[in-house]
Amino acid sequence: MSVNEEVFERVCGEIGPVLVRSLARRVGNRCDAEDLVQTVFVRVWAAGPEIDDDLELRKYMWRAAGNLVATVGKRRAREGWVVALGGEVIAGVADPGAGGFDERVAARIVVWEALGALPAREREAIDLRCLRGFTYAETAAVMGLATGTVKGYVSSAKQRLRARLAGTEQAGVAA
Repeated sequence: MSVNEEVFERVCGEIGPVLVRSLARRVGNRCDAEDLVQTVFVRVWAAGPEIDDDLELRKYMWRAAGNLVATVGKRRAREGWVVALGGEVIAGVADPGAGGFDERVAARIVVWEALGALPAREREAIDLRCLRGFTYAETAAVMGLATGTVKGYVSSAKQRLRARLAGTEQAGVAA
């Protein structure tokens, strides 16, 4: 079996950007989403389904992407939870070997409370930009703001999170 090369190239070109945006929302950041989309393309090509119809190949790729995201999600759940904030990572929650179950749950609660304590616009900016993987321009468009304003919200939110989580660590809760 083999994939029709012409159909495969056409569908990859059309569906690639849409898959990246969709997976970025599901996995939390654009870089991971781009890697996953490339993995989907490689796996579909290697599987070699005999599909000559664009629509059927699209369905096959969406199904493969969904399955891959589910697998990655299960692996991440086993390995621990990470909240990416730009280049920084709140890693105390991510290390399953760091403390027991209760400590990890407490750390997750602290992180969610810190996010919840942010002003609404800062929280929205952090959610869209850092957790969902939108670009600053995309975040600005969604929020109806200028890109510079969004950058200010994200910067301020990161400072507040750092300060709040640093205070938590000093109080003895791993976050």
